[in-house]
Amino acid sequence: MFFWQASQEVEEENKRGLMHDGRPSIGWCHIHAMRKDNNIGMIISEFTTWCILYWLEEPFCIVLI
Repeated sequence: MFFWQASQEVEEENKRGLMHDGRPSIGWCHIHAMRKDNNIGMIISEFTTWCILYWLEEPFCIVLI
């Protein structure tokens, strides 16, 4: 997911004309913001996955008991 987001950032930098010698001019502050955004998204995704698994498991436990 991080690589997908990084390629999206490069495309946006290219559209804004901020490419120099074929490389985007992304600063460390921007990279840290991308990592934070990515980590928050992964945490929400993980939480959602566990909620779905719990929700799907509950009816099966009731039937087995």
